[in-house]
Amino acid sequence: MDGYHAYLVAARAEASRVINDHVSAYLRFRTNQLVPVYRLQIPDDIFSMIFKLAVPADWQAPLEAPLTIAAVCRLWRQIAINTPRLWTRINSRSVHGFLPRAKSAPLDIEYELCAMDRQRHSLQKFLNPLISRSDQWRVLKIAMRRTDTPVFNDLANIPASNLERLSVEPVGQYGYYGDHFQQNIGFDLFSGYTPRLRELELHSLGLPLASPIFCGLTRLRLSRIRFTESDEYLAHQLLHIATMCPKLEELRLNRVYSTIRTNEGARSPSTPHVPLPLLRIFSLSEDHPSRITRTFLGSIQFPSTVRIELITDAVALLQFFPLIPNVRLINSLRIEWSNWRIRGWDCDGHGLLILRPLRSGETVPMAVFNLIHQRYLMSNATRLSIQIPHIEDYIECLITTISHLPLLAHIWLTFDTRDVRGATSAMSILSNTLARSTLRHLYLVDCPVDPGVLLEFVWSVFHRNNGQRPKHDLMALTLVNCVNIDDSTISELESLVPLVVHITRQAKPCTLEEGEYLPSGYHFPGGQDGDGVE
Repeated sequence: MDGYHAYLVAARAEASRVINDHVSAYLRFRTNQLVPVYRLQIPDDIFSMIFKLAVPADWQAPLEAPLTIAAVCRLWRQIAINTPRLWTRINSRSVHGFLPRAKSAPLDIEYELCAMDRQRHSLQKFLNPLISRSDQWRVLKIAMRRTDTPVFNDLANIPASNLERLSVEPVGQYGYYGDHFQQNIGFDLFSGYTPRLRELELHSLGLPLASPIFCGLTRLRLSRIRFTESDEYLAHQLLHIATMCPKLEELRLNRVYSTIRTNEGARSPSTPHVPLPLLRIFSLSEDHPSRITRTFLGSIQFPSTVRIELITDAVALLQFFPLIPNVRLINSLRIEWSNWRIRGWDCDGHGLLILRPLRSGETVPMAVFNLIHQRYLMSNATRLSIQIPHIEDYIECLITTISHLPLLAHIWLTFDTRDVRGATSAMSILSNTLARSTLRHLYLVDCPVDPGVLLEFVWSVFHRNNGQRPKHDLMALTLVNCVNIDDSTISELESLVPLVVHITRQAKPCTLEEGEYLPSGYHFPGGQDGDGVE
């Protein structure tokens, strides 16, 4: 009897649980029906369009958005499952769940690796269920190990007629990016037929340069690739690629070189002029200027708005002369001597020039810097920002720089020093250099100068011609974090200059480590990259 009673109690409990579950589900269903978005009776195709807009375009969380949408309610789940474009972002975690739901929609595929899952997913296993759908590939981004090279044999003859972007990046033995190795394959991918391909990015993977895959691109990035052909052949093949991509917007060549160097004294065949009217970014990075560098800078007809980025050793910059275009269009110039970065913008704030060292921390002899200013005349520059690490060592170069820019109206001087004596000496020397009729606004940043010396300096710069104030549209002085300047000094300065702005900070002077940029506020206002300078 006791056993029968226990059975009834258990049966009653189970029945109550089932009933409660059904009641809860019914109540949730009825509650959802009262929600305004449900009562509006929005058509499913409108919901589908909204869901597609809700999925982020980047690769940060390809699983989160569609799964979250599908978990809201029964109706949303049904609509989401029947919306193929929600499930098109395929990676190693979503390939088996998303691929069936993507149906025939274009696929954005990324195979990524990290140190923790290096044994879990091989590139071969990842691609196996995708090979049969290669015609649906829109984006293919692969992180490959050295042992993954044979996988490209499977990509040689499959169709990829809808592929728009291809990116291959090497990964080291333990799954870390940045571990470089060199692999060359001697055959085309996708039979060379990729009519929609517009963006191609290859790191440490060499393809035949005569391949049709290099035609019609708008963005091309080649990095750390060594070719066995001569440098003359390599230069002309790369130039031919540029010819076959007349709508190219971005071209980056990072340490693309040949193992065979032809005689530098030999007469090179004439190279055609290649117009690239849409080019926005052109970047070259080499240990030493080669035939590739000279061929490209001498043959490409650059538009006036292109940004040129040259990354090499300092002495090598002189070999580019006079091939760097658009130098005379530079309106704003910034120089950071602690890591010798030179950047230039036009009058609309568009970046035109970046010169920086191949290796962080490389120093530049002052004689080389002076030659750079003499050869690359930036005669139309009106704004100059200079970061000075050791004022005594750079004062002559600073004077040379300012002297070669006759139209300067705005000058930023950022002192990377606490040396009062050095700053005082520099201000005395600079007074004659800065005493020019074009000067409108002077910025002194982190300047530890003595107040009395600053007053003499301002008088000599802004008041000359027998003590008469020059007739200028605007005369202004801005002091940023000049710790030795007090309120009484500001009052005296205001009697000498129409506009004085004094900005104090609790921060110590800006000291740059290797590879750092000046922080915002220590150069042109309007952005750390100098865009939108006033």
